[in-house]
Amino acid sequence: MANTRPTPNRRRREMNADEEARIAVFAQQAETLQASVAPESSLAPALIGATAMVAAVKLPKVKSYTFRMTEETLERLRAAAAAEDRSIQWVFDKILLPSLEK
Repeated sequence: MANTRPTPNRRRREMNADEEARIAVFAQQAETLQASVAPESSLAPALIGATAMVAAVKLPKVKSYTFRMTEETLERLRAAAAAEDRSIQWVFDKILLPSLEK
């Protein structure tokens, strides 16, 4: 048997005139807004440089590690995060890793 999928229905659903008018007004507002926005080349050079500097300072976090632990250890970790009202990742970064460095 051939692997065939039904063709999707590409027709628009029926809309009343009120809804069509709302869509037309929304599209007109988007076109007006786009025309009023200044082109990117007119941005101040200092602002562009500051944006590039911020992007260069932030290093992407691309590594991922899995930690095996017991349910009791996980609950202790969750309790520490809840006590600080932070995420578990924050507890690792700000509490556990600095204590390992000492």
